[in-house]
Amino acid sequence: MASVFWDAHRIIFIDYLGRGKTINSDYYIALLEHFKDEIAIKTAPFEEEESVVSSRQCAVSQIEENNGKIA
Repeated sequence: MASVFWDAHRIIFIDYLGRGKTINSDYYIALLEHFKDEIAIKTAPFEEEESVVSSRQCAVSQIEENNGKIA
């Protein structure tokens, strides 16, 4: 059985349950912890990118507030 986690842009994580194994609480907890780690890895570039955009937006808004003069 496959467990697939995705967001609007891509598949984030796929886990295949071995033949003859069952899903229990220990398996599911480990699966969610691994999924959480994958989210952190795959979203880190987006967080850095957003901070750059936010800095640029702040700079532009400050320039606009100062009538085009850089303070």
